[in-house]
Amino acid sequence: MTASTAISKAIASAIEMFSKWWVRDTTFGVLIALSGLLLADSFVEIVLPKVLPVLFDGAKSRPIDYGFGIADGVGLAAFVCAILFKMFVMAVDYYKKPDAETAYLAATFTDPALAQKAHERAFGTRATIPEMEALKAHRDDPLGAQRSRARGGRHVKWNGTWYELRSKRHRLKKGITVALFLLTAVVAVTAFICGCASVAVESHLQAGVLLLESMFMALMAGTYVRDIERYSAAEHLVRIPPGPN
Repeated sequence: MTASTAISKAIASAIEMFSKWWVRDTTFGVLIALSGLLLADSFVEIVLPKVLPVLFDGAKSRPIDYGFGIADGVGLAAFVCAILFKMFVMAVDYYKKPDAETAYLAATFTDPALAQKAHERAFGTRATIPEMEALKAHRDDPLGAQRSRARGGRHVKWNGTWYELRSKRHRLKKGITVALFLLTAVVAVTAFICGCASVAVESHLQAGVLLLESMFMALMAGTYVRDIERYSAAEHLVRIPPGPN
């Protein structure tokens, strides 16, 4: 194998992995994370001088001279893009997939490719024919198994008969995600409290930025909740093999 062939295969493999990771919810999450990070300097600039003296010196917080900067504007633009993107996705799903699950489960397909397209339309994920047959023929919970596969598919792999966790560090990744959720939730609550306090005694601009940051952090925490649900769905799918018919 030549060096150029090896590089081409590596690039193709990286693109395939990226395409599996970069799903619609990830797009929303990245935009929200970007907006939150761009406003993080404002959070640090405003909140820390207000909170740290109270915590460590018992002194009153002092007013902060703050101006709305370029990073804040870009963060706000990223937030607007995230909301518009989410609204577009919801509209597409509403008009495109009202009864796709029922149509797929009730249909009999002679063409495997059509079956795969119907499955992808119904559950939003790709699956091989053996996977689809095993999920559809699940003895106890065929619909639940397919929905768990749709939510947690990125964290499982097909072993020929059923699914197993894709990563040996699955629980560690889930634990890190839970920690990130708790961190963003604490930041969201802190920014919200400081923003509400700033409305009465200080600049309304500061209050607006802090309340906006709390909203971003809350939405980011929501994306971590979705990730935790995916990890849990993968674990549930692994625990419910079809068993003998």
